[in-house]
Amino acid sequence: MGAIEIFTNNLYFYITVVSLFLLFLVISYTSLDTKQADGVWLFFWGLTFEFLASWFGYTISEYQSKPHFDVLVFSELCLLLASLAFMSLAAFSMLMGKKDSKSFVWIFLVIAVVAVSYFVFVAPNGDMAESMRTVFPLTAFIIMALSFWAKSKYGFGYKLASLVCVIASIILIFKLLGMNDTVQDLWYIPATTYVLLSVAVLIIKSDTLNHSLKESRQRVENHTNQIENIIKSSPFPIIISRLSDDKIIIANNNAIKLFGIKSNELERYKLRDFFVDQENRRLLNEHLEKEKEIKDFEILVKTATGNTPFWLLTSANIIDYNHDITVYLAFQDITSRKNREAILKNQATRDPLTSLFNRRYFEEEVKQLANRSGPPFSILMLDVDKFKNVNDTYGHKVGDQVLIEMAGICEKALREQDIVARYGGEEFVIYLHDTNEEKSKAVAERVRETIAASKMDIGEGQTIGVTVSIGVATSRLSVNIDELVKMADAALYKAKNNGRNRTEVFEKEDIKDLDTIIVKKSSSLHPAFAKEENQEISLLDGIGANHITSGANEIKKEADNIINPKQDEK
Repeated sequence: MGAIEIFTNNLYFYITVVSLFLLFLVISYTSLDTKQADGVWLFFWGLTFEFLASWFGYTISEYQSKPHFDVLVFSELCLLLASLAFMSLAAFSMLMGKKDSKSFVWIFLVIAVVAVSYFVFVAPNGDMAESMRTVFPLTAFIIMALSFWAKSKYGFGYKLASLVCVIASIILIFKLLGMNDTVQDLWYIPATTYVLLSVAVLIIKSDTLNHSLKESRQRVENHTNQIENIIKSSPFPIIISRLSDDKIIIANNNAIKLFGIKSNELERYKLRDFFVDQENRRLLNEHLEKEKEIKDFEILVKTATGNTPFWLLTSANIIDYNHDITVYLAFQDITSRKNREAILKNQATRDPLTSLFNRRYFEEEVKQLANRSGPPFSILMLDVDKFKNVNDTYGHKVGDQVLIEMAGICEKALREQDIVARYGGEEFVIYLHDTNEEKSKAVAERVRETIAASKMDIGEGQTIGVTVSIGVATSRLSVNIDELVKMADAALYKAKNNGRNRTEVFEKEDIKDLDTIIVKKSSSLHPAFAKEENQEISLLDGIGANHITSGANEIKKEADNIINPKQDEK
């Protein structure tokens, strides 16, 4: 700015240097975004070179009468040209961003250097050189004033910087016009300029942050609007709930109808309120915590006003919604599918006539249950006495009714942890959990007596009564379910053979007769095996006599081991 006066006094000089250093610290601290930082830093270096040129001009004034003074003047003007170049680049950087402006500046510098060389070396002109000392910084400040003003719409900081550059330009114009008296001894102008520019840079940074914040909020708002539009237009029920407190933030119309939510009271609902099984909810949260996204997760839910549960297939992921960490959930109603699956499963595990478990389920489930819980437990085999006579006398429809009544009596007589199944034909099998021989026999007697005392209405004022024979085998003899079933069946045959309508417990001493009992059963001595159509329900179905005897021997051998455990040979 040509304020030579600052170099005539040490205090002026120190104040100016400190002010320039303050600008340096402010620019370093604010760390504007890349585009603005480049421009502001170039402007700072332009000011620095302009200050150095002023100092150099003051220094060489003592060498006017010495040789090669023109070289010193040329050097001073080159420093001012460097200042102009930096400020021009700063202006282009702020106005044009990443657009390349170096070629234009370099062309201008080459022309300016040629002009300086001409007026310093070829046709020395002291007045022209003096004018250049003012024209170069004046041009630089005018360019910067225009550049800052072009960005004034982004905040007050740019306006202040533009105003400071305009004031500096006016002072330089006064000097150029020879009005030195007007601007005489204004040593504080450079220091004031640096301080005001420091303030302007701080304001620019603040404005930049505010602008970035507004843009971020706008992006978030646009993102939120996009999500809301997607949710509203989705054919699937969708809910967004806050992760921190589980409150529902947004739900589309399909979700509102599905869960019976009041659209104007969304925030009073929590997602967990709709889960029938909270363990199901816990598993959903665990999956989300581990994977952040889940697909096709089945949940059992209810509506806000009802208790009838229904099944949903859920896909969920964690998203940032309106400055909250939320869970985005999309649902598909699969209740009808789950009902079909339940029907199919029921058909696969239930007897269609009595609705009891079937033989396959009993054999698979009881083995697992016995392995988990361990002894003591018991197996009961029931068979309707002279059931063939019932079918022959009253017909199969009445026979079916008898079996249904029997199934109901057995279920009522048992505990929840016990299992009763139709083993086939008129045979039923029962698993008694945690029962010894005494308890299991008591249960068998209670069931037998209840059936014997029941009179079944078969229509037209007629009633009939039936009796059952029951065989009992306990885990005292074996924990192998297959072996216990065969033992209970053998005890059932013994009850039939001893007069029917009675309960017999398979004892250790019965093991010696086990093979005989099985062979006799295969010869149709047992009423349950009397009819050919009932052979498929026999425990020994399709097995020849040799195999029967072999199977009996295996059971007998296993039982013998129970009675007389092998001793180590000496």
